[in-house]
Amino acid sequence: MARTRTSLPRTHYRTTTESTKLPFVRKQEHANNSRSTCYWAVDSVDDYGDACDLGMEYAAHYLQYLQDNSSAPLGTPLNWIVRDIDFNNPKQRGIWIGFFSFIQKILTDRARTMNVYATLDAINARHDAICAEIDEYDRITELEED
Repeated sequence: MARTRTSLPRTHYRTTTESTKLPFVRKQEHANNSRSTCYWAVDSVDDYGDACDLGMEYAAHYLQYLQDNSSAPLGTPLNWIVRDIDFNNPKQRGIWIGFFSFIQKILTDRARTMNVYATLDAINARHDAICAEIDEYDRITELEED
């Protein structure tokens, strides 16, 4: 029998340049009055299917954020998301499985239409050029200081 989807409230994406505005990201206050940002502040969902659906919804928000901010540093928000996921919390398992499953689907679809090694080479060449500019700037600055 097919699963009946529980009507989870659909979150509506709002264009933003701030990753902290994603629906699964929250600022947290600590006992010492310091603040930090948690990139996986999700509520537990009892139904596994609903949790997977919510995770895919969150992935769609994240991917749309990346599309809207294509010049943002590569990978940084995703690194923070992975850092903050509690992979041992069974009530959140479906959420992160849905999140990464949807990202995997999009990556697979995109990889079919591109030369991944040519893209990697282009990114490495860009990185090398930036590093060379920094090295040249440092060299000129040292000469000016002498």
